[in-house]
Amino acid sequence: MQGETYTQRAGSDIDDAFDIWLDYGTMKAYLHASLMVREPAPRYVLHGTEASFVKYGIDQQEDQLKAGLLPGMPGFGEEPAALYGTLYTETGDVNRQEIMESQPGNWQALFDNMADVLLRGAAPIIRMEEVVQQLQVIGQVRRREKNIN
Repeated sequence: MQGETYTQRAGSDIDDAFDIWLDYGTMKAYLHASLMVREPAPRYVLHGTEASFVKYGIDQQEDQLKAGLLPGMPGFGEEPAALYGTLYTETGDVNRQEIMESQPGNWQALFDNMADVLLRGAAPIIRMEEVVQQLQVIGQVRRREKNIN
């Protein structure tokens, strides 16, 4: 694993971008985020031996909340068709592009689960081990930036 976090905005005291490269042997993953992006790039790009999937756009729920659309209202969590992903496949000499409709987002289920965990002892949707793994990746990137092992 390699990576770096960095500050792009003049005068900012916090990191506002990162690049992380994960190596799983035959599978590689590249993660990138930045607040300084003028033109939209694909949000997700997945390549396999028989297909590729490309998706633009971010989850719509925050913007919908700001616009007054609330969880449970018709259309909440749904994306416009322009943000659906595209699956690219090939069968013989035939190339196909298939639009894949996005499933509605539902962050409310995560918040409801957090309340159930805290108030009723329910099992968390995101296990503590998964949170620790994410923090370990961030910590490892930070230590490598500072040449600390």
